[in-house]
Amino acid sequence: MKIKIYGSNADTSTLLEKVNFAVDELGLNDFITSEITTDEALKTELNISKEPALIIEEESIDLKDMIFEGMVP
Repeated sequence: MKIKIYGSNADTSTLLEKVNFAVDELGLNDFITSEITTDEALKTELNISKEPALIIEEESIDLKDMIFEGMVP
């Protein structure tokens, strides 16, 4: 599974740090990768309108979905 954070502002980096901490704390870092992206095609495909946006992607079942946007929980 991949977790992608769409955006380029300071909140984007903060969200990536929180995601990485949670994945590590759960012991899932061998199974889940995370990264920041600014891919415009992905933004258009998922109708992203605010930054940052958290996206999950599972290639084995062709799943790609935006979980939330515009906030850092």
